[in-house]
Amino acid sequence: MELKPFIKWAGGKRQLLSQLLHHVPSEYNRYIEPFLGGGAMFLAVQPKQAIVSDINPEIINAFKVIKTDHKGLMKKLNRMKNNEDYFYKVRKQKPADLSDTDRAARFIYLNKTCFNGLYRENSKGEFNVPFAHHENPSFFDENNMIDLHAYLNTSEVEFLCDDYKDILAKAQKGDFIYLDSPYYPLKK
Repeated sequence: MELKPFIKWAGGKRQLLSQLLHHVPSEYNRYIEPFLGGGAMFLAVQPKQAIVSDINPEIINAFKVIKTDHKGLMKKLNRMKNNEDYFYKVRKQKPADLSDTDRAARFIYLNKTCFNGLYRENSKGEFNVPFAHHENPSFFDENNMIDLHAYLNTSEVEFLCDDYKDILAKAQKGDFIYLDSPYYPLKK
C-alpha cells in the first residue's frame, strides 16, 4: 500500500522520493529517522522496525494518535470548518489544554488551512501562521488515514520527541539511518 504524508511540511521530500529510495539498502535491522517532519521517506519505506523522532511534539503526537485513535481523529477533523473566524478560534487553543486527539486534529487542521502549510511559533510558543483562504481544503484523506493506522499497528515504530543526537546514539550496527537535517536559513 502506498502511504502519503498527512501534512504539508517545509523541506518535505515527497518530490525527491524516486531518487532517494534508490539509496535505501535492501536489508537492514531498524530504520532510524531523527528529523521526521511530514514523514515522506518513512512512509515510502514503511519499515517493519523503526525509531522516528522530531523536535516538534505536535508531529509526534499526530502520528501516535493516528496509531491509537484514527477514527476519533477523523471524526473531529470532519467537524472542522474552513472559515477565518473558526481558524483563529482553533489557532488560539493551547495544545496543553487539549486531549491528544484534539491536539492532533488542531495540528492537522491548522496545517491544512494556514498559509503554505507552514509551522511557525512566536517567542511565547504560540502558533502564529495566518489563515490561507483556501477554497476547499481537504483536511485528510480517509483511505490514507486508515492505511496509515493499519501500517502503524502492524509494525514496531517507536515515536520520540528528542534531540537528534540522542536518537543517533540509539543506532546499532545494521541499522539504516535516514538523516535529512533541517536547513540553515540564508538570512538571520
